[in-house]
Amino acid sequence: MTNFKTDKGAWITQSLFIEIGYNTDLAMFTLQDEDKEYKGKTYISLKKLFLEMEDPTEYLFATSYLGGWQHWKRMDKNAQLATHIDEWREELQLKLKAQGVKSMINEALMGGRGQATAARWLASNGWLEDGEAKKVGRPKAKVDTAKVEKGEKIIKEAFEEDLNRLRGNLNINLTGQ
Repeated sequence: MTNFKTDKGAWITQSLFIEIGYNTDLAMFTLQDEDKEYKGKTYISLKKLFLEMEDPTEYLFATSYLGGWQHWKRMDKNAQLATHIDEWREELQLKLKAQGVKSMINEALMGGRGQATAARWLASNGWLEDGEAKKVGRPKAKVDTAKVEKGEKIIKEAFEEDLNRLRGNLNINLTGQ
């Protein structure tokens, strides 16, 4: 079972997990946050391994704990597992972001070549997602809605003319004239 495939060569996905597996003999992992003991056997938290690996590419994780990249892709396509995997990814991104912010705080406090840049980044809430932080720099030009509407009207009229001409040709062809 070390290759994570069935006798017929199919990737084992749900059955790897004690909570959703069809064949509990194949289960190695739990979907819970921590390792779980059940009927005298310890099931390793795959989420915990995923977060500890801190691998945003997911490649090292897949090759270290599963049957490789193809196995991981197959697990990600499984509807029941995909929701868990998406949550793990979200949590990993947040964890890595938190580490980055902490690193910037240390840089700003410790001094050095990047102190001013780190302090500026922190002061402008650089860790916030787009739309959350106040934008810096030159503001974008305001859209002139009147010009946009006029342009849309011109395009619509041009296409209506073509459409009417095509309809006329279609009627001629259908009626045999």
